[in-house]
Amino acid sequence: MKLFMLLVICFVTSIASARIGETAGQSQLRYGQPREDLTAPSDSPLLAHAIERCYEYKGFRVRAAFAGGTCVVIEYAKIPEDGQPKQLSEDEIKAILEAEKGTLKWKEEKIKAPPGVADIAKGIKAALKLNKWERTDGATAEFALGIVLKISAHNLEQWEKRLARDAAKQPKKPGQPAAPKKPGPAVPKF
Repeated sequence: MKLFMLLVICFVTSIASARIGETAGQSQLRYGQPREDLTAPSDSPLLAHAIERCYEYKGFRVRAAFAGGTCVVIEYAKIPEDGQPKQLSEDEIKAILEAEKGTLKWKEEKIKAPPGVADIAKGIKAALKLNKWERTDGATAEFALGIVLKISAHNLEQWEKRLARDAAKQPKKPGQPAAPKKPGPAVPKF
């Protein structure tokens, strides 16, 4: 059993090497060419206006968003089998977090809620398999639905604002429709 655990940790540690702070070039050297076919049309961007790459490595899909030349968001999931998502094991999650921590430490977030509500919150967390960790530098890791582990850099919010601001400054391309105007509040007819 210990040998099996060691093999799982070694395997997952080897896939978890497109780490936060690394460049797209480093990821490409490790995984080869990015694969567009691994991203479904229904996938939301990891980070709006960022450069996103998706790689396959030993049964895992590794999606990474790059801003300012480095990875600021990375998502780990097993590649579905027969169209069905595959769960990440506790050992795989631990190994990915271990690889992503570097010289830092992760601390799992505990639910803080008033008595009575805490039990409901814990039940929801357990049912949805939600876990969240914070690294000592402020980076976060979120595990949801038992299938996706997403790690975000400590300065993700700053990148979101900067990329949105930069995108708004970009001149519109000919033939590109104008952004739809937000409707004002609906006023009922009397």
